Amino acid sequence: MNKNFTSAPVFVIGAERSGTTMLRLMLSSSKELCIPPESIFLTELYSKYRQGLDSIEQIPEFISNLYSIFFFDQWHLDPNLIHHRFLELESLSYQNMMECIYRTYLIVNEPDSIQWGDKNPIHTLRTNIILDLFPNARFIHIVRDGRDAVLSQRETNWGKTRSIEKATQLWVRYVTAGNLLANQRPEQCIQIKYEQLVSTPVEALKYICNFLDITYSENMLEFHLRNRRENLVPIEQQDYHKLTLESIDTSRVERWRDKLDIEEISSIELIAGEALERNSYKLETI
Repeated sequence: MNKNFTSAPVFVIGAERSGTTMLRLMLSSSKELCIPPESIFLTELYSKYRQGLDSIEQIPEFISNLYSIFFFDQWHLDPNLIHHRFLELESLSYQNMMECIYRTYLIVNEPDSIQWGDKNPIHTLRTNIILDLFPNARFIHIVRDGRDAVLSQRETNWGKTRSIEKATQLWVRYVTAGNLLANQRPEQCIQIKYEQLVSTPVEALKYICNFLDITYSENMLEFHLRNRRENLVPIEQQDYHKLTLESIDTSRVERWRDKLDIEEISSIELIAGEALERNSYKLETI
């Protein structure tokens, strides 16, 4: 664990179905930044273990709880390796253990990387925990037109049970939290539009790379090819991330115009109008 890492982890945040997974794959193709698949152990275990462990005898129980968090098993890390890495730590503080887990994934999967990151929509609502653990963390908040994000939610198996109203309320909650962080901490959080990322990807990615102090690479535009080869999105999750196996596609922009009826558009804009306008999306029915 003597590798020289940069000091500020990177967190990709944003509402569900806003392009967070695509951005994660793009940035992971930089060869300098390693962002593992989605899992929420960082914030899920915080309330129980925020004070860290008192002794090495507690490590097995901690690791058992770690592997109980959904999706973490899809990182395919050997629990014995994590145990070994924990024993190398100077202290078993929660921050040290969390960083150790991410770095272990990096060392196993991206040994040339010098920086680790995380991608998870729910962390948009939990940035207070992240900043408590990593005060120097940097955030990329990706924003997508709420009408398209809601439409995309309802096209997934897990989103079909959500009403238009519920899906819209969730989008408003997430995007408002991301906007607030960017306004309060502009030196640590930048915002990028999904629409900009797919229409002018080189420009958008260079802007993000400059903020993160990593090198832009054309490999970022071929994230889908690497995903096909290496299953960067775990096979178990590819059903609802099928587009990450394809190249950048601008046809996903403003699909709501053809896919939603006027009543649905009006319902979304009634709930999300202020948030849409705050993020420079023009309303159609209000």
